[in-house]
Amino acid sequence: MNLLLCSYFIDIDKSPNALSRVLPVITLAESNTVQIDAYEEHTIDKSFVNGHYYSDKAPFPTYLIYPIYGLIYKMGLIPDTFEAKYKTAEFLGSFICGSLSFLGILLLMIRFLPGENRSRILTMLAFYGSFVFVFSGTFYSHVMAAFLALSVHILMNHQKHFFLAGILSGLAFLTEYPTAVIFLVWGFQLLVKERSLRHFSIYALGVIPALSFLLFYNWSITGSPISMLYSHVSHEGFSAMKDQLGFGWPNPEAIWKLLISPYRGMLFYAPMLILVLLTIVRHYRPGWMQLLLRPVPLSTALYFLLITCYFMWWGGWSYGPRQLAPIVVLLLFEGLRLAVRHGYSRWIPWVLGSVGISMAWLAKSSILYNLPTEVTNPIFDLLIPRMMGGVFAQNNLLTIFLGIPPKWAVFLWPVLFAGGLLILNQQSKSQPLAPFETKVPKTTE
Repeated sequence: MNLLLCSYFIDIDKSPNALSRVLPVITLAESNTVQIDAYEEHTIDKSFVNGHYYSDKAPFPTYLIYPIYGLIYKMGLIPDTFEAKYKTAEFLGSFICGSLSFLGILLLMIRFLPGENRSRILTMLAFYGSFVFVFSGTFYSHVMAAFLALSVHILMNHQKHFFLAGILSGLAFLTEYPTAVIFLVWGFQLLVKERSLRHFSIYALGVIPALSFLLFYNWSITGSPISMLYSHVSHEGFSAMKDQLGFGWPNPEAIWKLLISPYRGMLFYAPMLILVLLTIVRHYRPGWMQLLLRPVPLSTALYFLLITCYFMWWGGWSYGPRQLAPIVVLLLFEGLRLAVRHGYSRWIPWVLGSVGISMAWLAKSSILYNLPTEVTNPIFDLLIPRMMGGVFAQNNLLTIFLGIPPKWAVFLWPVLFAGGLLILNQQSKSQPLAPFETKVPKTTE
C-alpha cells in the first residue's frame, strides 16, 4: 500500500540535478564511459576536467541504476531518442532511489517504533507530512542518503552490527558526501563508549571498500584521488564550489531560515518535528556527557551546522530544506520513539500530520519540488495560487501510463491515502506487532 502511495507521483522532468545522474547512466550503457560530452548541454550540474564533461554528483545512485538500465538498453527496449533514454533512466532512478528508499524509511520506522497500534499511523502522518515525501519518486540523492543513514543508525547503535553498518556508511557517503559528518561522529562515539579498537576497526573495515572506490573514481577522472568533481564545476553560478567545495563559516541567516521559516524551515516543512520538540522539552533532560555520547543529538547538530556553512544552504530550487533530509529522518526516528514512550495528546499528530500532508500534496500536485529560490513563502505565494488556477503537474502514474488528465489524477491520491489509513488502522488492531521483539510461535509462547 505504501509503495503505491510513495511512488504515485514520480518525476520524469528534465531537472538539472536529476539529469546530472541520468546522463552517465546513458553514456555507460552506450559507450562504457561516465563522460557526458554527447549530452552535456542538457544540465548545468556538471564538471569539466581535461576537456571532458562529467556529472558532479556523488556516484553511487548512478552506478546503482546503470545495470538495470543497461540490461533494458541491450535488449533493445529503449527507442533511440534522447527523450526515451532519459525518461527510462530517470523513471528507474526516481523509483529505486526515491520511492523504494522512502518505503524503506517507513518500514524501518514502523518496525522499530514501540509496539502500539497507532505507531503505524503516526509514521505515515509524520513522513508523508514532510518535505522528505516530496523527494520520494525523484532521482535526487536525499531520500536514499536518509534511508542509508537511518539503516546505519539502527545497525550500529541499536543492533551492534558494526561491519554491515560500515558498509552502508560508505554507500551513504557515496550517495551524499556531507553524511560523512554523521558517520565520523558515530565512529568517534563508538571508540569512546566501547573503549576498545575492536568494534571501531570492524566498523572502519566496512567503510574501506566505498572509500577506496571513491579515491579510484576521483583519480581516474581528475588525476588525483582527493580531487572531488565538485571542485571542477563548469557553471559560473556554482564557481564558489571550487574553493573549499563551497563551504565557509556558519551563516546566521541560514540558521533560523533552515529551522523555522516558511522559506526552508525544518519545523515548517516537517511539522511532526514540533511534537518531537515538545517531547524533548518536557521529558528529555540529558547531561553534557550524555549529549556528546548519544548518537543523534551531536551528529544532527554538526550536520545542520555544516549545511549552514554551505554557500547555497537553501538548496537552490527546492521544497523545504532538502539537504537536511538525513538528519530530519534521524530526528523523527528517535523523537517519535521518545514521544510514544512518554505519551502525547492524540490530536497533535493528526493536526501536524494533516497540515504537512496538505502542503506536500500541494507541491506534488502542482510543481513538485521546483520552488524558485526567490519565492520567500512558497506555500502561499506559489503553491496555493497554482492549485487555485488549475495548474497541475503531469508526473503521476495515472497520467504517465493511462493518460488520465492530471486534474483528476492528483485528487485520487488523498482518497487512496485516507483509505490506506483506515485499512492500516484495522490491520494494526487485529495484528499488533511489538518492535524489538521476536514473534514467538504459540506452541512455545
